[in-house]
Amino acid sequence: MCSFSRCIFNKNCTKSAAFFTLAQRKREYLKRKREILWGRRQCAIIILLRRREALFLYRIAICDDEPLFAESLHSQVDDVLFRYEIQYCVTVFSDPRELLSELLRNPDAFHLVLLDIMMENMNGIDLARALRESKSRAGIIFITANSSFALEGYAVRPIQYLLKPADPVKLREAILFDYDQNFTQKRLLVSSGQKTYSFAFPDITYIEVYGHTLKIHTENDSAQCPGTLRNLSASLPGCFLRCHKSYIVNLARVSDIKRYEFTLDTKKRVPIGKENYLSVQNAFVSYATR
Repeated sequence: MCSFSRCIFNKNCTKSAAFFTLAQRKREYLKRKREILWGRRQCAIIILLRRREALFLYRIAICDDEPLFAESLHSQVDDVLFRYEIQYCVTVFSDPRELLSELLRNPDAFHLVLLDIMMENMNGIDLARALRESKSRAGIIFITANSSFALEGYAVRPIQYLLKPADPVKLREAILFDYDQNFTQKRLLVSSGQKTYSFAFPDITYIEVYGHTLKIHTENDSAQCPGTLRNLSASLPGCFLRCHKSYIVNLARVSDIKRYEFTLDTKKRVPIGKENYLSVQNAFVSYATR
C-alpha cells in the first residue's frame, strides 16, 4: 500500500514538474513575443517620427549619372524653392535603379522627379514608365542633352522637357507648376449643406462616424458632414487606416500604439478594434518601416 502510494506520489510529482516546465516555457515564449512586438512597435514609432518631419516637406528627387550636372541642378532647385520660401528636401541619385527601388518601396516618396534620359543601367524614359506603373503620382521633368527623345518622353506625361543646361526660367516655372498641382492641392473636400470644407491630408488626425455622420478632426478643429467611412476611404491616401468600425486614423500622426488604441501627436487616443488588432498593428509597422 505504501509502495503503491509512493508510486502514485512520484508519478504526480513527475506530472507536476512536467506541467510546471511546460507552463514556464509558455510564459517565457509569451514574454519574448511581447518583447519582440514591443521592439517592433518602438522601432516603427521612431521611424515614423522621423518620417513625420518630412511629411510637410516638398520632396524632390534628382537622377543623373553626371555628378557635376546633378550638383548644378541641385543648386538651381535650391535657389527656386528658397526664393519662394518653400520647405523642401532634395535627394540626388546617380543610379536610376536606386531611385526605382525607392519608388517601388514607397510610391509617394517624392512629389517631383527630375530625370536625365541618357544614363547607364537604365534610361530616364524607361525609369519614368516604371514610375507610372508603380502608381507614383510624382511629377516628372526631363532634363537631357538630347532632344530626339522628346516625343517618346511625352508618353509618360512629363511636366516639362528641358535641354541641358536647363533654362532657369523654364525650370522655375515647371517646379512651381508641379508644386501647385502636386503638393498644395492634395486636400480632402467635403460638403455639408451649403458649406464646403477643405482639409490638407497631413492636417487630418482621425475621422470618426456616428450613424451616417462623419466627423473629421484636425489638431485644432473638426467638421461634420454626411457620409460613411467606406465611401470616404476611397478618397484618402495610403497613410489613412481604418482601425475600428467607427474610426479611420492618419498613421502619419500616430506617436504610440498600445493594446487596442493609438495615441496621436495631439495626445488624442483612437481605439483599435479588438477583432483586428493584429492586422492593424502589422499595417502600422509596415507603413512606418516601408
